[in-house]
Amino acid sequence: MAKRQFSVRVDEKVGDELERIANSEHRSLNKQIEKALEEWLITTFDWHPPLDEAISGVEEGEIEPAYNGE
Repeated sequence: MAKRQFSVRVDEKVGDELERIANSEHRSLNKQIEKALEEWLITTFDWHPPLDEAISGVEEGEIEPAYNGE
């Protein structure tokens, strides 16, 4: 999947919380921000990545499956 780079500034408290969550979920800060943005797009705009990208993302560990069989 092609990547696009952005530079953003966030409130220090928001940044601290993103870092805390990323650490607790064993993710990089970049991946945590990407996950937060994807979740926002899904919940706010009913956005869904193309199925092939989602499947390969789950297989490569980039996307967490909504249901893991448990």
